[in-house]
Amino acid sequence: MSSNLINNDEMNVLLEVVKQTSGYDFRDYSSRTLKRRLGYVQRSAGLEHLLDMVPLVKKDEKFRNRLLKSLSITVTNLFRDPSFFLSLRKKVLPLLAKKRPLKIWHAGCATGEEVYSLAIIIQEVLGQIPILTYATDINNKSLAHAHKGVFSIPVVQEGTSAYWASGGTGSLSNYCHCQYGSVKMNPSLGEKVNFSHFDLATDSPFGKVDLILCRNVMIYFNDHLQEKVLDLLTQSLNPGGILCLGAKETLKFPKVIPKYYEVDALEKIYGLKRASCSTTEKHQVMAVNL
Repeated sequence: MSSNLINNDEMNVLLEVVKQTSGYDFRDYSSRTLKRRLGYVQRSAGLEHLLDMVPLVKKDEKFRNRLLKSLSITVTNLFRDPSFFLSLRKKVLPLLAKKRPLKIWHAGCATGEEVYSLAIIIQEVLGQIPILTYATDINNKSLAHAHKGVFSIPVVQEGTSAYWASGGTGSLSNYCHCQYGSVKMNPSLGEKVNFSHFDLATDSPFGKVDLILCRNVMIYFNDHLQEKVLDLLTQSLNPGGILCLGAKETLKFPKVIPKYYEVDALEKIYGLKRASCSTTEKHQVMAVNL
């Protein structure tokens, strides 16, 4: 079944039932993404009509969880987009080197690969500095996976080449060990990480941090929700803090753009301006880039 055949009114009815039964609100997600994923679930369940899911969502917890997983699925890898992590090494972390503790928020951490990748880079660039990390996601199963820090051998093998491409000069094996046919990240990488549920669509800011990574998350939102989330992220940043977006994401909204300066335009990394120090901050970025 083509996603183009999914009726918007029927889709909205289903999403309202999902919200009522689970608390998850997907109504402001990208219509194209929703239709593609709902169509997949409908076909795989052998259902003739989209609204045939409604009684299943209400009464069948297994089916409801399956649908939620499909709607919230994300793609991630260790050191995904190595050029981004190289920019973190060379341009971002030097700007934050004096923060004690350095407060980080991974907004949409999925199964945790990005969390451990950044922890490795921080150790290599800044050493054993005090860090407080919040790693949040809408998917509780992904969070449980991330908290364990256990990945398949192929994931780590692929991550090794990405680690080197991101500026790593050692061995990724220094940060993990084999365990029953899988690979477990060293506990020290995750001991200062607070893994917790957070819904960017509905929850409020929970504190101030110095670095936010919210990559490849907002591409699944419509413009209204994108602007709302960018406002939430901005409220959560300390002045002078750094916001990292995904390759296909931008600030784009007139109310948001003036609040930031570019740290790395290609990698979509931005710094939140201070009230009276934006010129100084730009000079700092230029110095790091030299």
